[in-house]
Amino acid sequence: MLSRVQVLRGSSMDIHSTPNPSDAAPWPAPWPASVHAVAVSAQGETAGERRPVILSTHAATPFIGQARGNVLDFDDWVRIAQDYLPALSAVFKDRALPFLPESWMAALGPHGSGLGFSWRPTHAARSPHDRNPVVSRVLERGPDRTIILVAGDPIESGFGVRVVLRVLDETDRLLAITSLAAHLPYGPYETTLVIENNGTDSGPFAYPFTPEDFSKTIDGVLQDNLSNIARDAGQAQDTVRIKDLRLLDPARTGQTGHLFEATTLGLMSHFPHGPEPDPAGQGVAARTRFGFAGTPPQLRARWPLQASALPDGGGPANPVFDVPVFRTDPASNMTLQDPPPYNFGQFRPSGDLNDARATANVPNILRTPQFEIRTCPGFVQQDDGGPADGIRRLNFDPAHPYVARSDDQSAASAFVACRSFFDMIASFGIDVASIFTRAKLPLLVHYRSGIRPGSGKDGRTVNARVEIEPVDGELSDPIIGQVHMYLALANLNKWHRDVPPNGTFAPRPAQPLGIANSRRWVHHEMGHVLIAAALGELEFRFAHSAGDALAAIMADPTSRVNEADPHGPWATFRFQTFPWVFLTRRHDRSVLAGWSWSGSIHMDVLRTPENELRRLKGYHSEQILSTTLFRLYRVIGGDTTIGGTPIGDTPADPDVDRRRKAARVALYLIVRAIDSFGLSPLRVDELESAMIDADVGLTSPLGSALGDIWIGGLGHKVIRWAFEAQGLHPADPARINNDKGAPPEVDLYIDDRRPKVEPTDAGDVIHGPGTYVPVSLHWAQDAQWLGAPTGDKHFVLGNRGTQPATGVTLRAWRGHLAGATIVWHPIAIATPAAANGVAPGARIALPLPAIIDAAIVRLLLVEVTAPGDPANSDPATGFACAIPAGGLPPGDHDKLTALVANDNNLGLFWL
Repeated sequence: MLSRVQVLRGSSMDIHSTPNPSDAAPWPAPWPASVHAVAVSAQGETAGERRPVILSTHAATPFIGQARGNVLDFDDWVRIAQDYLPALSAVFKDRALPFLPESWMAALGPHGSGLGFSWRPTHAARSPHDRNPVVSRVLERGPDRTIILVAGDPIESGFGVRVVLRVLDETDRLLAITSLAAHLPYGPYETTLVIENNGTDSGPFAYPFTPEDFSKTIDGVLQDNLSNIARDAGQAQDTVRIKDLRLLDPARTGQTGHLFEATTLGLMSHFPHGPEPDPAGQGVAARTRFGFAGTPPQLRARWPLQASALPDGGGPANPVFDVPVFRTDPASNMTLQDPPPYNFGQFRPSGDLNDARATANVPNILRTPQFEIRTCPGFVQQDDGGPADGIRRLNFDPAHPYVARSDDQSAASAFVACRSFFDMIASFGIDVASIFTRAKLPLLVHYRSGIRPGSGKDGRTVNARVEIEPVDGELSDPIIGQVHMYLALANLNKWHRDVPPNGTFAPRPAQPLGIANSRRWVHHEMGHVLIAAALGELEFRFAHSAGDALAAIMADPTSRVNEADPHGPWATFRFQTFPWVFLTRRHDRSVLAGWSWSGSIHMDVLRTPENELRRLKGYHSEQILSTTLFRLYRVIGGDTTIGGTPIGDTPADPDVDRRRKAARVALYLIVRAIDSFGLSPLRVDELESAMIDADVGLTSPLGSALGDIWIGGLGHKVIRWAFEAQGLHPADPARINNDKGAPPEVDLYIDDRRPKVEPTDAGDVIHGPGTYVPVSLHWAQDAQWLGAPTGDKHFVLGNRGTQPATGVTLRAWRGHLAGATIVWHPIAIATPAAANGVAPGARIALPLPAIIDAAIVRLLLVEVTAPGDPANSDPATGFACAIPAGGLPPGDHDKLTALVANDNNLGLFWL
């Protein structure tokens, strides 16, 4: 009996896990159809100090399982995952790569005890004896359902497995697994399996091993050590929370009494070199080893619970006002006149900041359910003795609007910038509160404050910072604290002082330009807020954050620095991430200069033990990440111009609407990926995989006029290429690679008109044919994303992969233009023998399909697909963007462009 999905799509979609295999012949079917469609990696070392990470991504070749009842039944998720693990293990074995330890496979299999290391329940089903706040989750967005199934210890150790399933069809109860990530113990660390498998009849972990017994033991040893841990870490004991708790093997540490290592978070009670008052309640984190009573704790490391943009150095009535704010920074403001060609790396053009503002609706009481703008007594004179609730009031007088260099301006701008960010998340169909699984709402924004520690604590510094303030609760409470954003100044050498009214002598305090006026800086800090909300940390382990990428992508579509003229005054300025309140960070870093995920600049991060990463990763790796993600934005439409390429010396104007759509997609993928991690990611590969899962999980369009063309499955190939182009997936991970990465094992393509190289400041990066070098995605006969037919009515089929492509098939459609739409008809096409077994690097000329009624046919769409590299339009993928068997391509220009331009398996020929 065929599933409803197969009947509707007429596909060869197979079911790989069924509730009753004997009743479902010929299912379950073997998986995968081709091992080349399953990307796998295993990096790190169990014996060393770098945590092993096991990864697999296979969005276009999902492992499909059928639930017994409701697709949201936890037991069905586990059963399908239990069928999946052995199948994936065979793929790793085929590649001679290590997979999960045998003890993990047994514990997570059908006969696992479910007591210690096991599949983690949802929050609602979590036992009161469970001390691990990391749980399985359902990410919901309209009709979309993505399941993050997590396995791990009953304590938050950081070790475990993350499996991503998406609901494919609720009626037929089909779920599709598209990726796996696993973090294995290393060095001296163990999981609770060492207790479960090697317990004794006496001692602290005596059998029977039950969650209740285990939690009592853990709670007891923590309470016995808490006062000493807090004292040594300089933390106020009543604020201490546990972030990571790991078991130690004394034989490997050489410390027989130390059986545990914990990361604690708490408010600072004193500085290491003596007391220093801190009215803001600065947070501090520490890592300590300890044991049972009688063994003194050992402090291993200590660091501030904060992240800076620069290195250290329902109540009363709430009227709304039209307030002047910076909707974009003056350097990017399209309404201002173009400046002469300044050297922007040395100084900024001068001008009246007030002219760069526009009005926005801002309430008197600066708060929403997601954030509050807090008063800043001690830094802002008018906030001294402010309202008891600590929330800033604007008290705006339209007859006397304030100037740009004022504290009111900073408060209003902070509100508008934060509101725009949270409104964007809500517009995606994501409940902001659902992201804050590890931090407490609302976000508290100190719009003009000091930056601690360091010389900027008096507020006279150009910087910003986010920190987590631990809050009262149980040691293992999922909510570890409240997130604060501290914003200092944008400029130090020029302040404004109001003229006293009516000529009287009433001196007023001089007021500065706050960093809150730079929306790019605020959006950078939002990168830390997202990480804190979802993971209870402030930074990625592989980079500072995604904040630079968020700032660059959000600002670019409406910025005047994105002009297409390569010789214009703003040409290189587009890639300066912070062009107004200036930082030297860029988002066009060249792999040839070492800015590669496998290159000389990032290699220290790859080779450094996890416990030492904080001192190495940072703004260099962040620029590698922002360059990667900004390239993705450019590929999916961020370089689109009106009318396409420049004609002579006249540059084409940016297509602001199309660029805003591309930005919306890229930002959604970043936000959803961070929200979906569960386990804190160690490697950038995990972000890439999570963004791919976010893309294929869109079963309905992204929504609003800016997201109507984007639907699940369109982006997974270009996401992978954006990371590959920045040096991820090197041919030899052990060697420094100051170049692009390697392609997928099988990567079929139909040749198009795109450039084969990408210019950079360090030289041209040669990508070759079949790649996704950014071009304008405008709809016109001369567009570079269109197929490139040969002069004798052939097209070129190639394979840029490292393995032969077998089982290749073709489909084709002919279309004619009917006003703003395209009318399509299928074409019968046989796959030439030459198309099977396409060797790596091969390029084969195949004839374009013969067509009838050539007088009206203007478009020809060709699809090439194979088990090792399915086209996004192949119905076997289960993607929402797939074209069903017997179905037709999109008739809308923009939707067709999004389908074809983001998949090199498709070629659109304009005849």
